[in-house]
Amino acid sequence: ELEEEEEKKEEKIYDEKDRENIKKEIEALKKYYELAVSIEHNAKGDALLTALQKGFTKLHELGGNEKAIIFTESTRTQKYLKELLESQKEYEGKVTLFNGSNTDEKSKEIYKEFIEKYKGTEKLTGSKTADMRSALVEHFQECDKILIATEAAAEGINLQFCSLVLNYVFRGIRNELSKELDDAIDMGKNMMWS
Repeated sequence: ELEEEEEKKEEKIYDEKDRENIKKEIEALKKYYELAVSIEHNAKGDALLTALQKGFTKLHELGGNEKAIIFTESTRTQKYLKELLESQKEYEGKVTLFNGSNTDEKSKEIYKEFIEKYKGTEKLTGSKTADMRSALVEHFQECDKILIATEAAAEGINLQFCSLVLNYVFRGIRNELSKELDDAIDMGKNMMWS
């Protein structure tokens, strides 16, 4: 009998109004999905390209160091930005990624060259993580024009040689979608249809 009472407490039977709200949430999520898959042109990506072009033009006029760092929140966005930037002739092959794992082929090659270059010197710490960070920063400073870094990965490194800093995030959309998804999940967690 005690078990039955506890089971009844755990059960929540939704009334017609709750079911209708759930259906509305599902429809809203479907609309977000349809909108997302229909996007063929990224206005924010275009704005980034414009900002970089204007920034580099001004830096050139002023005789500044034409180095830009773009901070973003995820490696997925990093990959997108690298593809977007390197599709432009002026940035092709001039983009370095900097994140917590750095498992892309270019990062591995930069690390390998760094290890060979500084073999037997105090420049190498013996820590793969620390040496990878040093290798990527040095490569960016000497060879590339743009560094795309996750905010967490870039903590504690010296990037004072950068003249242009951009932050590329989707906070508004992400927060709205997160709210919708959280609401839908909360409604469905303990759902029990009668």
